[in-house]
Amino acid sequence: MVVQTFTIRVEVLNCDETDAAIANAGTYLAHGDVSNTINRSPLYHSVEVYKISSGPIGVTLSLDVRIKSDEHLKEFMDALSSMSRVQSVERDGPSLDLPPN
Repeated sequence: MVVQTFTIRVEVLNCDETDAAIANAGTYLAHGDVSNTINRSPLYHSVEVYKISSGPIGVTLSLDVRIKSDEHLKEFMDALSSMSRVQSVERDGPSLDLPPN
């Protein structure tokens, strides 16, 4: 099992408040992640909120998640790519090997 860092950009609709946008983005990812990876104790590093001109608020979340295998990574990436408000996903840096639980 490895810990992998991801940076995920999420579009937040119908929201003008920064704190609410962050909460909505995190909730959207957790509920929409059918691989259930984000629900397994993610470690958030940073959050950036930005406004897309006159459009919706965007939230960029940097977080660590535990990845069990290449198949699990594919399932996680497929889940994120199927979410309509996820604008981009990047894997950051080297992974950290962990002993199995």
